[in-house]
Amino acid sequence: MQGGPKFSHKTRIGNWNEDLELNTIQNTNYQGKKKDGTLPFAKTIAKYQQSYRQVPWSHAEDGNLKWGHQVMVQNAKTDGWLVMDIGDRVPNVEEGYMVTSTGAGQNPGPMTRSIFKLLKEDSVDMFTCDQYIRYGQKLRIEANEVLFRKRLQLCSQ
Repeated sequence: MQGGPKFSHKTRIGNWNEDLELNTIQNTNYQGKKKDGTLPFAKTIAKYQQSYRQVPWSHAEDGNLKWGHQVMVQNAKTDGWLVMDIGDRVPNVEEGYMVTSTGAGQNPGPMTRSIFKLLKEDSVDMFTCDQYIRYGQKLRIEANEVLFRKRLQLCSQ
């Protein structure tokens, strides 16, 4: 239709300014979601704030690891620290998340994504009554319970 009348947001159809009304509705929806914290950006920020929250870690006066200690794990060869990001899912796994390492010299400090709990795997071994972790004992490494709503443990494939 060439040369005919052009419609714009100023054109009133049926005594209504539809574009202006649509913009008002969209702005009201946006402000409501912003107030409730349900915008996609707010969800992302909340996830990162949860991951980077400071948490306590264990300190042993005698320098020995004990069951239940909350520790940071460092690779001696790469000088990187083990960290977990629940935003990175493992493909082709029902529920699995990526664990990676920081770069050399980048110490993240004790935060939810870098603190792991050491738990005894076998209920019976030669050190059953001992609270100390010894070389050769099987252990389970769990992610910090503040990081996610479930217990997450490390595994390799």
